[in-house]
Amino acid sequence: MLNIPQHRVQNLHGPAKILAWALLFWIASAPICYAAGNQAVHAADDLTIRFDSRWQGGGFGGYYPIRIEVRNAGSTRTVQFEFRPTSGDGPQVTRTVTAEQAVPLKFSLLIPLVGDVTRGQITVRLQSNGQKLMETSVFLPDRNNGTKLRPSLLIISDDVVDPRNFQTATEPTGTSYGSGGHMNAVQHIEPNGLPQSWLGYSTLDLVAIPFKTLQKLEAAERDAMLAWVHTGGTLIVYDVGTSSGSMNELEQLIRFDQHAMQEPTWRTLRPLTTPDQRDAAQVNGQAGFKPTQVHGDPVADAMILRRGLMQGWVFAWRGQPFPGSVQQWTQLLADLATEEWSWPGRYGTSPRFPNQEFLNFLIPGLQRVPVYAYLTFITAFTILIGPVNYVWFRRRRQLHFLLLTIPGLALMSSLTLLAYSVLSHGFGIQSRIRSLTVLDQGTNTAISTARIALHTGITPFQGLEFTRDVAVYPLWPESQRFQSGRMDWTNSQACRSGWLQARTQTQFVNIRHHRQRGHLKIEQDNDASCTVANGLSWNLESLAVVAPDGLLYVGGALKAGDTAVLLPAKNQSEAVANLRSLLERYPTQFPPNVSDRHTRSRHSYSYAYGYNSGAYQTSLTAGLMERQLQQVSSEILNGNLAGPRSYVAVCQQNPDVSPGIDGVDEKTSLHVVVGHY
Repeated sequence: MLNIPQHRVQNLHGPAKILAWALLFWIASAPICYAAGNQAVHAADDLTIRFDSRWQGGGFGGYYPIRIEVRNAGSTRTVQFEFRPTSGDGPQVTRTVTAEQAVPLKFSLLIPLVGDVTRGQITVRLQSNGQKLMETSVFLPDRNNGTKLRPSLLIISDDVVDPRNFQTATEPTGTSYGSGGHMNAVQHIEPNGLPQSWLGYSTLDLVAIPFKTLQKLEAAERDAMLAWVHTGGTLIVYDVGTSSGSMNELEQLIRFDQHAMQEPTWRTLRPLTTPDQRDAAQVNGQAGFKPTQVHGDPVADAMILRRGLMQGWVFAWRGQPFPGSVQQWTQLLADLATEEWSWPGRYGTSPRFPNQEFLNFLIPGLQRVPVYAYLTFITAFTILIGPVNYVWFRRRRQLHFLLLTIPGLALMSSLTLLAYSVLSHGFGIQSRIRSLTVLDQGTNTAISTARIALHTGITPFQGLEFTRDVAVYPLWPESQRFQSGRMDWTNSQACRSGWLQARTQTQFVNIRHHRQRGHLKIEQDNDASCTVANGLSWNLESLAVVAPDGLLYVGGALKAGDTAVLLPAKNQSEAVANLRSLLERYPTQFPPNVSDRHTRSRHSYSYAYGYNSGAYQTSLTAGLMERQLQQVSSEILNGNLAGPRSYVAVCQQNPDVSPGIDGVDEKTSLHVVVGHY
């Protein structure tokens, strides 16, 4: 935005002064853009570095990508990029890269949005001598404290677009864009230096990109975008065209033909039905709204089509959606459930706020803090070291011994408390994990979602360490908040400090997108049996398979590398009941004698949201993973599961879900695999 100092305006005369004041008035009255991000270019010591922090989303969490391009005109050198929060609490993030001479280097410095940080400073140093080369400020999105939520949309295009009708359709109060104190829901960027990791898209709800731009992206950039779709994101590809050939090209680009976990065909959008949806589509003179009427082949004639891809969605918009119409945008969002287009709806929580369901996932066997025992011990210590100690030596006229007894008793009491804590909790690491792994055997793609609880007697020196394909969202109880921490992306996602505290139960929601070459080989012999070879590296406790003809088969334990014959579920009621009991084993619940009424106190961080109607209370049990687990458990009885050519298995061991640290003793864990073949 153009900035003209007012003292410069005062020095102007005549028409120039009038024009300058008019420009200032126009800027002041223009809609405020709340989207975070800025651009900067710095040069020093033969290095030219371009920073681009323009992005969208992040009000509830995710990894905010600071896109960086380095050009080195000198000799090869190793450079460290360090982000430090300057406003609000958040982690310190570093990454060390090697800049080759005359070889452009592009990467994203991913900032985990886990606190209330809104601004930071990036410092660039030479690793060899620590010399500071340059500094730049970056702005990050604020926490979304509103009672309503707008879907965040990132538009990736070389052309300037007009998103006014999307903004109107998503305005929670139905008022004009920029009012009501809500964040701007749209950000437009050019397709330059896009993230090459799906984590860079993790702050977003929607991504819109022209078909031709999607075709021109580098393979790594396009794969990162599609990986985000696999985990639950929504991609809108527009300007696709009306010919069947262009639709076939889009299908090949997204590799629908290779995926086993996908909707087999495109479908049209559902018509608007509720009064709130119809009212939202009637703004800007669109009164008398009627659903779009199509003739002939509905799919061939429709302007917008939708198709599922693993856990996410792809929309094909044949024309130009910007500005489009309010009706089209309202219908598109109404076709998605609230839990699909909203960040907390997909995950059921926000790492930027305390979690109200922290207590329903504690590690069993760990004693709570013995408050009364501690109070009794401290009271006895105070009486002993004070009045008793003083009276004893005063009667003996040996008060000078207080110089020895007071520090001695203090040391003894401290050692006693430390020994009591060590004996109670030990030095080991205990955990509880609840995971769901979705496996697409057509592309060997796996998505693992897990809720992890950790407890350690001593804080590990190296902290926690995850691979770069894992999104780590910490859960904080209401009595705590994220204050500070360190993360290093140089070789992995290393959470060095601030993420795990000794003798304190810590929880995370982890989402990993990765390759999984192991699979089940399934052959339907006839209506009476189905042969399954376990090519996974995990022992299975129970298994159910839906054959291509829709017939359900169930079986018991199956070790890695073994083969078993499954029988139809209609004759295996006991096996079906056993599988369902395993799926519902170890439910999340509050500890006995602990009420969840404290979550509704005036001090709690409750955040409800909705799309133009009602309010929606976030809940981990309503997140994507728990919804899928509940669906599998309920549908196992009618034999649907995830449709033909699918299976569900309960694992006897951890299916490669990393808690971030080695040597963990798991207790009451549940690991479920849902596969498509």
